[in-house]
Amino acid sequence: MVPSIRIDIPQLPPVPSWTAPPTNAGGPSFQDVLLQSLRQVGGYESRAQSLMTQSVSGGDVTQAEATIALREADLALRMMLQVRNKLLEAYNEIKGMQF
Repeated sequence: MVPSIRIDIPQLPPVPSWTAPPTNAGGPSFQDVLLQSLRQVGGYESRAQSLMTQSVSGGDVTQAEATIALREADLALRMMLQVRNKLLEAYNEIKGMQF
């Protein structure tokens, strides 16, 4: 008689479903973060425009303050453009994948 051999194979965890995770899973969604960043960039631009107008019209704003606000707005816009470029690169890479 041949003795039987028992091999215990551990149970694998269940395969996760391919549905989108809930948005309230501990933080803001990616879309919310992007929209908030866009609003911030718009705020920088509005502030810079206001300070430049006040500076030119003889308001109580120095040229240095207006220039700094303008540089901040420019930097924020350039950063958002880079984020957009990276998102487009990622989208195009995913679009080109073979499944």
